[in-house]
Amino acid sequence: MFGYESIEDSFLIDIMGQINESLLMNYTSSLVTIGPRFTGTESCQLAADYLYDTFTTMGLWTTREQWTYKGYTSENIYATINGSDQRTDGIVVLCAHYDTARLSPGATDNAVGVATVLAAAEILRYYSFDYTLRFIAFSGEEIGLFGSYSHVKNAYQRDEHIIAVLNVDENGYASPEHEDTFYLQHPSRSQWITAIVKDLCTQYPNLIGLTVTEQPYYAYSDHAAFHAYGYDTCFFLSIDWNVPWVHTAEDTLDKINPEFHIKTSRLSIASMATIGLMIQPMEVSITSPNESTLYSFNTIQYQLELWGARHISRIAPTILLGSHTVEVTVQSYNETILSVQFLLDDVLMCTDETLPFEWYMSFETSFIKSSAQLQVIATSETGETAQDSMDVTIIIL
Repeated sequence: MFGYESIEDSFLIDIMGQINESLLMNYTSSLVTIGPRFTGTESCQLAADYLYDTFTTMGLWTTREQWTYKGYTSENIYATINGSDQRTDGIVVLCAHYDTARLSPGATDNAVGVATVLAAAEILRYYSFDYTLRFIAFSGEEIGLFGSYSHVKNAYQRDEHIIAVLNVDENGYASPEHEDTFYLQHPSRSQWITAIVKDLCTQYPNLIGLTVTEQPYYAYSDHAAFHAYGYDTCFFLSIDWNVPWVHTAEDTLDKINPEFHIKTSRLSIASMATIGLMIQPMEVSITSPNESTLYSFNTIQYQLELWGARHISRIAPTILLGSHTVEVTVQSYNETILSVQFLLDDVLMCTDETLPFEWYMSFETSFIKSSAQLQVIATSETGETAQDSMDVTIIIL
């Protein structure tokens, strides 16, 4: 999917060499000193102010994104480095949550993750990237991922082109037997991100010093809403994330393993930098139907809200009542598009070789499918491919 052999070793070595204990601990301790940052409290707002001021002082375009949900009001804070390649509006996200459980100062959950995001912004602002880089600190994670859901919903409705999401949570503690290993959790469609991360571990053992252990998709952190809206995600997490002091008053600075925090930060920041320089030769995206929408014969009836779980493992489904025209957008930089294939649960339903690429979804008999995967695959004349997918419920009587 990507080619990144041309990225200079010296570029990544220089970036990773700037990540040290002093840099990370400065940001981590600044958040912990504020105290418990439970969403909606004064201390959570103080943390938001600190994050906004820190990003702004770096000279980055910084946004306060207020959200309100289920009686809570808070802010996501994010900063942006604009991409330099005018051919694409793609965005690479590095994110972490800054809120805590009610009584916890949240050193390992998750001041360390936010410190990684801030360190990335401080270092990467001096470099140029093809894609836009976005650094996000979410609130509302501990009460149900409310901040990230709000951000992703807005981003999707703005048609933002998010290429990859790297979510960092509890990446600052490891027991002695796990100091050289790390969980990487991802859905199957995001395997390409994991391949890049693993390659970096192999290429730079002296700087990173980690072995990645892959795990299936895990919904209980801020990448979940991105995944539900169809974006590719990867979750960086310590193997020892479920320690006794998490979510308690004992989650203090002395629990952090500085060397482990340095290694995980180098890995996630180098991953962001690598993806930020890797323009794809072609991209395809499903533009109709929309995620989380109820349609009746091609007409939008309702924009559906998320299902009421404490944690967002999925959003409301896309429901198609009656026949529907599936539409896609294909972007190509150096490739001539040969065709677009439309598949339903891995079964080829249509191949379109002319613009606009689309498939009129209809069936000769009644068709009901409560959970089907709609997939599109674009192919160029040189054999390059790109794909997109979404889950849909189909009811045609």
